[in-house]
Amino acid sequence: MINNRVPTITGEGPMTVEVTDSGTHIPQLRHAESGDESGRGLLLVDALATDWGTRPTDDGKTVWFMVPLKQPEPLG
Repeated sequence: MINNRVPTITGEGPMTVEVTDSGTHIPQLRHAESGDESGRGLLLVDALATDWGTRPTDDGKTVWFMVPLKQPEPLG
């Protein structure tokens, strides 16, 4: 089971996001082939995040990443 929570946040960054699951396999960055149905998650994280990593937990693992928060541009 995957536990995802992404709150609405405004302000200065970075924001840390954590995804925890019960699997013990530590994911590694790889390049998926065009026909692969998985294997792109960390590639996206690596492209968008300023930092990321994994850590084992008592019940599985947590993958975390940091993304910058940017103030919205004023309208008008």
